Amino acid sequence: MFINFINISRPHQWTKNFLIFLPLIVTHQFKLSYFVNIIPLFISFCFLASAVYCYNDIKDLLDDQNHPEKKKRPLASNKITINQVYFYILFLLSSSFSIAFFFYNSNVLYVLIFYLLLNFLYSNYLKKIILIDILILSSFYLLRIFVGSIVDNIELTNYFILFTFSSFIALASIKRLAENIKNYNSNSIYKHFANLPFVIALLGIFISFITFVFYTYSEFATIYYKNVYYLFIAEILIFLWFLRILYLTKKGKIFYDPVKYVIQDKITWAVVFIVFIILISNSNII
Repeated sequence: MFINFINISRPHQWTKNFLIFLPLIVTHQFKLSYFVNIIPLFISFCFLASAVYCYNDIKDLLDDQNHPEKKKRPLASNKITINQVYFYILFLLSSSFSIAFFFYNSNVLYVLIFYLLLNFLYSNYLKKIILIDILILSSFYLLRIFVGSIVDNIELTNYFILFTFSSFIALASIKRLAENIKNYNSNSIYKHFANLPFVIALLGIFISFITFVFYTYSEFATIYYKNVYYLFIAEILIFLWFLRILYLTKKGKIFYDPVKYVIQDKITWAVVFIVFIILISNSNII
């Protein structure tokens, strides 16, 4: 029984919550106290995100039972009941909000509540609207970064916000493209606009790349990095990585969950490691 509740929580999706630490990394705030201060928020967000996944499993139960992969999920396969999932959701939400209330100010709690309400609106209404669904999906990622920034009062640059948001739009579009390619969602709102997710993903990739290039020539880059031209290596690696993921999705080699694929992809981890070394070794702070 316990393992079923772990599975319905989708712990592999918790990797998205590491975005909470990103404001500290990009502004080179490497003090241990800053990272320790944000750990409770990471845990709180994991509970909150899992509660949302559980609710979505209840709402999409009939579709999941007819899905070649999702039918294996605990609720769809009748390993746990709907009532049990509702009680589990209550536990997750209580834990998430209690942690936020105890460790942080009300602003953090407001962001968590907004994230929850936005997810509810998305699951019930907004996911059925073309383009809006991709924008909302991208906003979920951006909210993780935003809430991480307000904990330690970190100001995010417009370059960073545009780069991350356009990157998230690309990822959300790739998710929709994967569903269309594999025909995993016969009710997909993009079934009559098969190429639209591909075009949006490509647009998001190019915007993120161009934004990174402009950042390289900005005063912010010179503050944080010794030699800004090393950033071009990171830019090209990220750009090629995005194109590779888009290509694999277009060829039908990435299934309905790109996040799960990325976590298990060795090339992705190699790119992350190389980019991290480039940014850290070139830092003015170190």
